[in-house]
Amino acid sequence: MPTLVSNLSRFARPFNPFIVALALFTAAASSSAVAPIKSNLIMGMDIQGQRLNLYYGCEEGYVSCDDMALVATDLAGWGFTADKDKQSPVTPFTVKIYPAKTKHSLCKDGVTPCGFQGYVFSDNRISGFIDLGDNTVSLSDAKLKRMSELNFQESTDYLPLTGNAGLIDRKYAQSDKLLNDTYNAIKSEVAQWHGYDTVAELKTDQTQWLIRRTKNCGADSHHRPRTQAEKVCFIGQNEARMAEYFLWID
Repeated sequence: MPTLVSNLSRFARPFNPFIVALALFTAAASSSAVAPIKSNLIMGMDIQGQRLNLYYGCEEGYVSCDDMALVATDLAGWGFTADKDKQSPVTPFTVKIYPAKTKHSLCKDGVTPCGFQGYVFSDNRISGFIDLGDNTVSLSDAKLKRMSELNFQESTDYLPLTGNAGLIDRKYAQSDKLLNDTYNAIKSEVAQWHGYDTVAELKTDQTQWLIRRTKNCGADSHHRPRTQAEKVCFIGQNEARMAEYFLWID
């Protein structure tokens, strides 16, 4: 997967305003909607286990690009409750594709794009801005007149939200098995070093964590994911949980 630095380097090159204007005109005339495939991925963002993938559809060397897409869990619902204590979702978390483009400041002529600022995206209800300076996604809901700002971490692996269900199913199965195997191994270690009272505390904590994961990711009444978006979220949550287990031995 191309790194964020290499992708952003296309915006930092010196350019001639006339060439830029011609390139933008050509892009507007011939560009088709970007395909959300791995080769077009510019970066992934993780927010409490939820994955947002940003795809780039313009040829390398373009200063700005209107042919982009943000693929994410439906932000009209989840995006405004991610940082709040909420009830377990009843409806499954689904995926939407938001048209996106680069955002630049303008040069002195008021037309030519100059400083790269980030990415904007929108549909008929939600609009947002991805700020790479402080790793935040700002959201605005035009219907309910509300705003939200979420912190993200750039992801290191490719987890598609559309188009490759088999890959996600395999990754989820591997993650689920590794979580269970790690949990059972840690229980044995805790019993050996701290006794069965601490094992009981670990079991209680694990039950509470399962409930939190359902609130964060969405799941059925048995705490099992129902959609690809929920499985992707489970993968991220499981990785963070396994890192926590070893604190019980210290």
